[in-house]
Amino acid sequence: MIENEKVRIWVNRVFAFLIGGVLVFLVLNLSTVSSIKKQNEELQKELDESQYGARRLLDNAKASFEGKDYAKAKEALDALFEKQPGSIEAVEGKSMYTDVLDKIEEEQTEQKDMDRKWEAAVAAIREEWQKERAAQLRLQLEQEMGDKLEKEWQRAKDEVRREWEGR
Repeated sequence: MIENEKVRIWVNRVFAFLIGGVLVFLVLNLSTVSSIKKQNEELQKELDESQYGARRLLDNAKASFEGKDYAKAKEALDALFEKQPGSIEAVEGKSMYTDVLDKIEEEQTEQKDMDRKWEAAVAAIREEWQKERAAQLRLQLEQEMGDKLEKEWQRAKDEVRREWEGR
């Protein structure tokens, strides 16, 4: 009986140790899992509110569109489609995307028209500039030539006078 009692005490101790270990494991596991879940929720909320949040990206795209910065609006919508493709905001952004692309195409067409007009105007501007510059250079040359002729005349006149007086 003493031996049975000793075995029973050892079995109780092992059993208590196992139950205690399982309880410690469960407590630590639950506290760690709940902590990780809480961190995950906070990170998800932070991500939603961050620069890649669907609402924020759509709002940025709308603000850029209203500010007529269509390239930036397209960039925000592209980020929205890439980062939050299944969101409600992405659906709303798709309808806005065609307007943004149309505006970008309009700007490019306007820029091409302006470039063509500039190229046409440059030829006329160059011709006018050349005429004005040629007139300025002619006037400058005439003045310089007049000064040189006057100096040469004075020298020639002095030389002719010496010859005339020397006769």
